[in-house]
Amino acid sequence: MSFFGNKERDVELLMSEHIGFVKDAVSVLVELFESYLSGENTYRTLSKKIHHLEHEADKVRRKIEQKLHEGAFLAMFREDFIRLSEAIDKIANKAEAVADSLTLEKPEFPKEWHEDILQLTKMSAATFAPFLEIRDLLDTSLENILEIARKIEDAEQFVDKIEWRLLERVFNSELDLAHKLQLRDFVKRIAAISDLSEDASDVLEILVVKRRI
Repeated sequence: MSFFGNKERDVELLMSEHIGFVKDAVSVLVELFESYLSGENTYRTLSKKIHHLEHEADKVRRKIEQKLHEGAFLAMFREDFIRLSEAIDKIANKAEAVADSLTLEKPEFPKEWHEDILQLTKMSAATFAPFLEIRDLLDTSLENILEIARKIEDAEQFVDKIEWRLLERVFNSELDLAHKLQLRDFVKRIAAISDLSEDASDVLEILVVKRRI
Protein backbone atom coordinates (compact mmCIF):
# COMPACT_ATOMS: atom_id res chain seq x y z
CA MET A 1 0.00 0.00 0.00
CA SER A 2 3.01 2.32 -0.09
CA PHE A 3 1.72 4.15 -3.17
CA PHE A 4 -1.59 5.00 -1.41
CA GLY A 5 -2.19 7.48 1.40
CA ASN A 6 -3.86 7.40 4.80
CA LYS A 7 -7.40 7.74 3.43
CA GLU A 8 -6.91 4.69 1.26
CA ARG A 9 -5.46 2.70 4.14
CA ASP A 10 -8.39 3.79 6.33
CA VAL A 11 -10.83 2.46 3.72
CA GLU A 12 -9.09 -0.89 3.63
CA LEU A 13 -9.10 -1.15 7.42
CA LEU A 14 -12.79 -0.27 7.47
CA MET A 15 -13.47 -2.86 4.76
CA SER A 16 -11.77 -5.49 6.92
CA GLU A 17 -13.85 -4.40 9.91
CA HIS A 18 -17.00 -4.51 7.78
CA ILE A 19 -16.23 -8.05 6.59
CA GLY A 20 -15.72 -9.07 10.23
CA PHE A 21 -19.15 -7.86 11.33
CA VAL A 22 -20.85 -9.58 8.39
CA LYS A 23 -18.98 -12.82 9.08
CA ASP A 24 -20.15 -12.69 12.69
CA ALA A 25 -23.76 -12.06 11.61
CA VAL A 26 -23.92 -15.14 9.38
CA SER A 27 -22.12 -17.22 12.02
CA VAL A 28 -24.68 -16.25 14.64
CA LEU A 29 -27.45 -17.14 12.19
CA VAL A 30 -26.15 -20.71 12.25
CA GLU A 31 -26.24 -20.65 16.06
CA LEU A 32 -29.78 -19.27 15.89
CA PHE A 33 -31.01 -22.19 13.78
CA GLU A 34 -29.20 -24.69 16.00
CA SER A 35 -30.95 -23.16 19.00
CA TYR A 36 -34.37 -22.96 17.34
CA LEU A 37 -34.35 -26.49 15.96
CA SER A 38 -33.23 -27.93 19.30
CA GLY A 39 -36.15 -26.25 21.04
CA GLU A 40 -34.07 -23.79 23.07
CA ASN A 41 -35.25 -20.23 23.73
CA THR A 42 -31.83 -18.65 23.20
CA TYR A 43 -32.71 -18.07 19.53
CA ARG A 44 -34.43 -14.80 20.52
CA THR A 45 -31.24 -13.49 22.12
CA LEU A 46 -29.26 -14.59 19.08
CA SER A 47 -31.71 -12.77 16.81
CA LYS A 48 -31.06 -9.56 18.76
CA LYS A 49 -27.31 -10.17 18.41
CA ILE A 50 -27.68 -10.38 14.63
CA HIS A 51 -29.59 -7.09 14.70
CA HIS A 52 -26.69 -5.50 16.58
CA LEU A 53 -24.08 -6.90 14.20
CA GLU A 54 -26.04 -5.75 11.15
CA HIS A 55 -26.33 -2.27 12.67
CA GLU A 56 -22.58 -2.15 13.35
CA ALA A 57 -21.84 -3.35 9.81
CA ASP A 58 -24.11 -0.63 8.44
CA LYS A 59 -22.28 2.05 10.45
CA VAL A 60 -18.94 0.89 9.08
CA ARG A 61 -20.33 0.88 5.54
CA ARG A 62 -21.34 4.51 5.95
CA LYS A 63 -17.84 5.36 7.20
CA ILE A 64 -16.38 3.70 4.09
CA GLU A 65 -18.62 5.77 1.85
CA GLN A 66 -17.70 8.93 3.73
CA LYS A 67 -13.98 8.27 3.24
CA LEU A 68 -14.56 7.66 -0.46
CA HIS A 69 -16.55 10.86 -0.82
CA GLU A 70 -13.64 12.66 0.86
CA GLY A 71 -11.38 11.54 -1.99
CA ALA A 72 -9.91 8.17 -1.02
CA PHE A 73 -8.67 6.28 -4.10
CA LEU A 74 -8.84 7.31 -7.72
CA ALA A 75 -12.28 8.10 -9.07
CA MET A 76 -12.27 4.90 -11.17
CA PHE A 77 -12.09 2.83 -7.96
CA ARG A 78 -14.55 4.69 -5.74
CA GLU A 79 -17.78 3.45 -7.28
CA ASP A 80 -16.53 -0.14 -7.13
CA PHE A 81 -15.58 0.19 -3.46
CA ILE A 82 -19.07 1.52 -2.73
CA ARG A 83 -20.64 -1.32 -4.73
CA LEU A 84 -18.47 -3.85 -2.89
CA SER A 85 -19.35 -2.54 0.57
CA GLU A 86 -23.04 -2.47 -0.37
CA ALA A 87 -22.88 -6.01 -1.79
CA ILE A 88 -21.23 -7.30 1.39
CA ASP A 89 -23.69 -5.38 3.56
CA LYS A 90 -26.62 -7.09 1.84
CA ILE A 91 -25.41 -10.37 3.33
CA ALA A 92 -25.79 -9.04 6.87
CA ASN A 93 -29.17 -7.59 5.90
CA LYS A 94 -30.30 -11.00 4.67
CA ALA A 95 -29.11 -12.70 7.86
CA GLU A 96 -31.12 -10.17 9.84
CA ALA A 97 -34.20 -10.71 7.64
CA VAL A 98 -34.02 -14.49 8.09
CA ALA A 99 -33.62 -14.09 11.86
CA ASP A 100 -36.60 -11.72 11.98
CA SER A 101 -38.78 -14.10 9.97
CA LEU A 102 -37.84 -17.05 12.16
CA THR A 103 -38.58 -15.15 15.37
CA LEU A 104 -41.90 -13.76 14.13
CA GLU A 105 -43.28 -16.72 12.19
CA LYS A 106 -41.87 -19.58 14.29
CA PRO A 107 -42.10 -22.10 11.42
CA GLU A 108 -42.47 -25.77 12.20
CA PHE A 109 -39.75 -27.77 10.44
CA PRO A 110 -40.39 -31.53 10.43
CA LYS A 111 -37.83 -33.12 12.72
CA GLU A 112 -36.51 -35.41 9.99
CA TRP A 113 -35.56 -32.27 8.00
CA HIS A 114 -33.56 -30.61 10.77
CA GLU A 115 -30.22 -31.98 9.63
CA ASP A 116 -30.73 -30.71 6.08
CA ILE A 117 -31.92 -27.30 7.29
CA LEU A 118 -28.83 -26.95 9.46
CA GLN A 119 -26.57 -28.08 6.63
CA LEU A 120 -28.17 -25.53 4.31
CA THR A 121 -27.67 -22.76 6.87
CA LYS A 122 -24.07 -23.73 7.62
CA MET A 123 -23.08 -24.06 3.98
CA SER A 124 -24.84 -20.87 2.95
CA ALA A 125 -23.03 -18.99 5.73
CA ALA A 126 -19.76 -20.67 4.75
CA THR A 127 -19.90 -19.16 1.25
CA PHE A 128 -18.82 -15.89 2.87
CA ALA A 129 -15.79 -17.44 4.58
CA PRO A 130 -13.35 -16.96 1.64
CA PHE A 131 -13.71 -13.18 2.05
CA LEU A 132 -11.80 -13.55 5.33
CA GLU A 133 -8.73 -14.48 3.30
CA ILE A 134 -8.56 -10.92 1.96
CA ARG A 135 -6.17 -8.64 3.75
CA ASP A 136 -5.20 -5.61 1.64
CA LEU A 137 -7.74 -5.38 -1.15
CA LEU A 138 -5.52 -3.64 -3.65
CA ASP A 139 -2.43 -5.64 -2.71
CA THR A 140 -4.18 -8.98 -3.21
CA SER A 141 -3.18 -10.52 -6.51
CA LEU A 142 -5.73 -11.21 -9.20
CA GLU A 143 -4.82 -14.89 -8.98
CA ASN A 144 -5.71 -14.96 -5.27
CA ILE A 145 -8.97 -13.10 -5.89
CA LEU A 146 -9.91 -15.57 -8.62
CA GLU A 147 -9.17 -18.43 -6.22
CA ILE A 148 -11.42 -16.81 -3.61
CA ALA A 149 -14.15 -16.36 -6.23
CA ARG A 150 -13.82 -20.01 -7.26
CA LYS A 151 -14.23 -21.17 -3.67
CA ILE A 152 -17.34 -19.03 -3.28
CA GLU A 153 -18.78 -20.29 -6.56
CA ASP A 154 -18.15 -23.93 -5.62
CA ALA A 155 -19.78 -23.42 -2.22
CA GLU A 156 -22.75 -21.62 -3.79
CA GLN A 157 -23.32 -24.50 -6.20
CA PHE A 158 -23.30 -26.95 -3.30
CA VAL A 159 -25.87 -24.80 -1.51
CA ASP A 160 -28.03 -24.91 -4.65
CA LYS A 161 -28.05 -28.70 -4.49
CA ILE A 162 -29.10 -28.73 -0.83
CA GLU A 163 -31.75 -26.10 -1.54
CA TRP A 164 -33.21 -28.15 -4.40
CA ARG A 165 -33.24 -31.32 -2.29
CA LEU A 166 -35.11 -29.53 0.49
CA LEU A 167 -37.60 -27.95 -1.88
CA GLU A 168 -38.35 -31.37 -3.32
CA ARG A 169 -38.99 -32.67 0.18
CA VAL A 170 -41.26 -29.72 0.91
CA PHE A 171 -43.47 -30.18 -2.12
CA ASN A 172 -43.47 -33.98 -1.99
CA SER A 173 -44.61 -33.92 1.63
CA GLU A 174 -48.11 -34.29 3.03
CA LEU A 175 -48.02 -30.83 4.60
CA ASP A 176 -50.81 -28.41 3.76
CA LEU A 177 -50.12 -25.86 1.03
CA ALA A 178 -49.71 -22.88 3.39
CA HIS A 179 -47.11 -24.79 5.41
CA LYS A 180 -45.30 -25.84 2.24
CA LEU A 181 -45.13 -22.25 1.01
CA GLN A 182 -43.85 -21.02 4.35
CA LEU A 183 -41.06 -23.61 4.43
CA ARG A 184 -40.24 -22.95 0.77
CA ASP A 185 -39.74 -19.28 1.57
CA PHE A 186 -37.43 -20.08 4.48
CA VAL A 187 -35.32 -22.44 2.40
CA LYS A 188 -34.96 -19.84 -0.34
CA ARG A 189 -34.15 -17.03 2.14
CA ILE A 190 -31.37 -19.07 3.73
CA ALA A 191 -29.93 -20.06 0.35
CA ALA A 192 -30.04 -16.43 -0.80
CA ILE A 193 -27.08 -15.69 1.49
CA SER A 194 -24.87 -17.79 -0.79
CA ASP A 195 -26.16 -15.95 -3.87
CA LEU A 196 -25.29 -12.62 -2.25
CA SER A 197 -21.79 -13.86 -1.40
CA GLU A 198 -21.28 -14.76 -5.05
CA ASP A 199 -22.57 -11.32 -6.12
CA ALA A 200 -20.06 -9.65 -3.78
CA SER A 201 -17.20 -11.75 -5.14
CA ASP A 202 -18.13 -10.67 -8.68
CA VAL A 203 -17.81 -7.02 -7.65
CA LEU A 204 -14.49 -7.77 -5.98
CA GLU A 205 -13.15 -9.34 -9.16
CA ILE A 206 -14.05 -6.21 -11.15
CA LEU A 207 -12.31 -4.00 -8.60
CA VAL A 208 -9.08 -6.00 -8.70
CA VAL A 209 -9.08 -6.25 -12.50
CA LYS A 210 -9.42 -2.45 -12.72
CA ARG A 211 -6.46 -2.09 -10.42
CA ARG A 212 -4.30 -3.95 -12.92
CA ILE A 213 -5.30 -1.73 -15.87
